[in-house]
Amino acid sequence: MHRLVGQICKPIDTRRAQTVTHRPRRALEEECHWHLRYREGVAAFREALQERTRERVPLDWADTQNNLGLALVSLAEREKGRARLKEGLAALREALKERTRDRVPPPR
Repeated sequence: MHRLVGQICKPIDTRRAQTVTHRPRRALEEECHWHLRYREGVAAFREALQERTRERVPLDWADTQNNLGLALVSLAEREKGRARLKEGLAALREALKERTRDRVPPPR
């Protein structure tokens, strides 16, 4: 089992959870797995931004910033609160500062 599973997916009584949510155990496990993968993705994108700096490789930085933003917004869709949504939108806005129409024309 992954080391973050205990932090992200609290141990649950699946029989009780099935009764309360009417969702099968497998669906609950898949939801936990999905959440874990997005959290890992966010961590990986943040780590990549340490190497792909805006100063060194601005368009690569913007791509990574965009991916970070999308991952954070996806997490925000299934979490309470707005912190991840705000963080994701901020990352997407930052990416757009480098990926301008002048620098990266839209595909034809």
